[in-house]
Amino acid sequence: MNTKHIAAAIIACGILSAVVFTYMLVNNPSANNENSGRFGTSLADYMVNKSSDILAMAILGNSSDIVYPELMDAILIPQEAGTWLVRITLLDDSEGPYNLSLYEEEFYASVSDVEGINQAFYGGLEHTVESQVSIYDVTDLGIMGFGLDILYNDGTWIQLLTIQSGVGYMILLEGTYQNTPDTANPFGYGLGRDTNLLNGAVLEPGSALNNLILQMNQVFTDHLDN
Repeated sequence: MNTKHIAAAIIACGILSAVVFTYMLVNNPSANNENSGRFGTSLADYMVNKSSDILAMAILGNSSDIVYPELMDAILIPQEAGTWLVRITLLDDSEGPYNLSLYEEEFYASVSDVEGINQAFYGGLEHTVESQVSIYDVTDLGIMGFGLDILYNDGTWIQLLTIQSGVGYMILLEGTYQNTPDTANPFGYGLGRDTNLLNGAVLEPGSALNNLILQMNQVFTDHLDN
């Protein structure tokens, strides 16, 4: 693939990311923006109930190096053998901004790897508070950091997008899906669910997710750096 083709591919990915972000802003404005009682009695109880009920998971790295160097996205799909297939797309910019290339990797992660991410996620949420910054303002504050999308076998889902600005913000959405999910599709569109960011809860601070970031990074490092 020559430089022009690579550049075109990167531009296409940028356009796709923008389309996904816009889709989430405008699609199906029907969810409740109230965050209180979102997880019932406590996040700890909610986390325990969800720890072994994961159907699929997707991580959007946004090529920002926050989760893992060069990571754009990762899809985690359970296998019959009890492991998880992890398919990732990375962006290589080692030869400069005008000589970029996309490449893919895959590996098998353990159940404990995936449950560790899930638990670190809910553990981090326990240390957040609802922000005074409105959902309309936070989407204009800075660039997206990373995203996490988890589907559960009981028909529920939860999604997080982080914003790199100020104390660090995150937009949290959750709900139920109606259709059979396509577990090979990043962020699980086509589920008949509301993925409108404007219906999400704005939480802070971003530092509450430090352990989640470390947990995700460790999984990728263990399998890709050895």
